[in-house]
Amino acid sequence: MSLIDSWVGSFPELQKKAITEAIESSSLSKVRRALRLLDDLPASQRGPAFNVELLSTYNLEPVLPTLELALSSIPSRARLRLGPLNDIEGQLSQGTGAERRDARAILWRVEELLPEALYPSSNGFPEQLAA
Repeated sequence: MSLIDSWVGSFPELQKKAITEAIESSSLSKVRRALRLLDDLPASQRGPAFNVELLSTYNLEPVLPTLELALSSIPSRARLRLGPLNDIEGQLSQGTGAERRDARAILWRVEELLPEALYPSSNGFPEQLAA
């Protein structure tokens, strides 16, 4: 039994099929359809609410439905909140604020985190990269 099958095992057939198709196809429209059908399930089948704040150095809106579907497999009712773009330090320094959150994820562009790995010739390749 795959992880997907164990996640959707207790779901009605309509939701099972929609989630499986969304994951297999990687189609944004099928991901959105699966999320809509997941919202139709009672809370007892979805699990507790799970509030996640996403901070990033790039625009997450295009991949937000895919992230939400992935986080829904915890099992939980993932509620995503996007922080302001490129203000990770500012958000972290503000603390928790009035809103309750269960997790905070920080997503960095790989070229900002490891530029020497992506652009070795402009970063002293091969001596600096080996170090």
